[in-house]
Amino acid sequence: LPAPARTAEQAQLITPSVLRPLLKRRSFSMHKGQAGRVGIVAGSRGENFPVLPGPPVEIDIPLDPALAGGVQITKTAGKAVVAIGEFVPYTITIRNAGTTATAALRIGDRLPVGFRYERGSARLDKALLKDPTVSADGRSLEFDIGALAGNGTALLRYVAGVLAGTKVGQAENTAQAVAGATSNVARASVLVREDLNRSRAILVGRVTQVESCEIADDDVNSKALGLKNVRVLMQDGTYIVTDQEGRWHADNIRPGTHVVQLDETSLPKGVVLEICEQNTRSSGRNFSQFVNLRGGTLWRADFRLKPAPSCLSEQIRVQGANVRISLAAPVATEATNATVMLPNGAKIVAGSVKLDGQPFAATPGDGFLVAKLGAQAGAWTQHLSFDLESPLAGDLAVAVQLQPKGQSLQRLPALRLTAPALETSQCAPIALPASIVKAAPAAGSASADTAPVAAAVVVPPTHTLQLVEVLPYDDKWVAA
Repeated sequence: LPAPARTAEQAQLITPSVLRPLLKRRSFSMHKGQAGRVGIVAGSRGENFPVLPGPPVEIDIPLDPALAGGVQITKTAGKAVVAIGEFVPYTITIRNAGTTATAALRIGDRLPVGFRYERGSARLDKALLKDPTVSADGRSLEFDIGALAGNGTALLRYVAGVLAGTKVGQAENTAQAVAGATSNVARASVLVREDLNRSRAILVGRVTQVESCEIADDDVNSKALGLKNVRVLMQDGTYIVTDQEGRWHADNIRPGTHVVQLDETSLPKGVVLEICEQNTRSSGRNFSQFVNLRGGTLWRADFRLKPAPSCLSEQIRVQGANVRISLAAPVATEATNATVMLPNGAKIVAGSVKLDGQPFAATPGDGFLVAKLGAQAGAWTQHLSFDLESPLAGDLAVAVQLQPKGQSLQRLPALRLTAPALETSQCAPIALPASIVKAAPAAGSASADTAPVAAAVVVPPTHTLQLVEVLPYDDKWVAA
């Protein structure tokens, strides 16, 4: 006690009436639903009490004398956290504070909303106890304890189930003597957590390469090939990388409309996205789709890709006496030659031949020009230009020969510009064998102990052929 509370002459007898003015009255919000300044819990009267992870344990210790002829009750729950469908064991410790025995002692127990007593689970000490009287709403229980000797203690145990509809959060249970004696109100709380997929959803899907939309992803006899290390993005920045079979999933997703999109920079080369279902979910974009989720549901979002068409894009453009020929292909080559066949009487100005704006040593002939472009790596584009001594008067043709890596030399159909046209183009098909596309690793997925994986290539049965396609980020997605 502080010094002013007593003098040397006063007896050092501490009573509740002396202490009460000195105790700071705490906010009732800290002890919601409890009467007075304190709450009697396990440990308040010297009992054992659990120490669980979390905030410090607060225990009020009463200093007032025991009620004459009354009993003291403490209640504990065998679990701190439960979910719907689980069971909670409760223990009520009943101590007779008087010296005389109590007769016909009855304990009333009020369960939280959604909790129900499990029939046959009641035990008094170690003996089976008759089931309590249960109210119409299933929450109020009344146990018949019978006689309790003076200064005696009894342990009442029973089990309650957590049913569907129980609210998430703290669930408090109260118990007190309702007949045969008076007692305090004992309380025990458990935290009800949300069970799996009750208000959240799971997204699953697969990224595959198919020859057509008629092939089912999950048909074991299909030719669908799962693409690994493809990154799947969501609008909140969440991303998932596909496994060896091209499968992916995301859990704990809130209900509502979400966007699922492929990171096109993580796609293997030589494939393009294919929309197999014509609906509004993609909104005209084959690399993304909307998903409308509900709590407790499983939603699937698949993406399919097909091999990119392999052809040589050719274009001839004439401006006055200048001729410009553009060639582009997604296939790496070991050799590429272009032969330009000029109209009768046309001559090329000496030194005017250029490749991609730089002087180029082509082989001129009588009425033709041979440009040996050499090997080309990955997706390539070349621009060949030259000047004529006079404006073009007649037809001009370009014939290209190329040899894809690991393949034989191919002669592609010639592209012909017929006068007086000034521009023409075509996409000459390049013959490729049946292939399997191997996915490139997702950005950032390589680790120090993992060797870097080569970029995606098309692997024929006996040769290696590399397909490359530029797949940039979508500017609208980045802005969003």
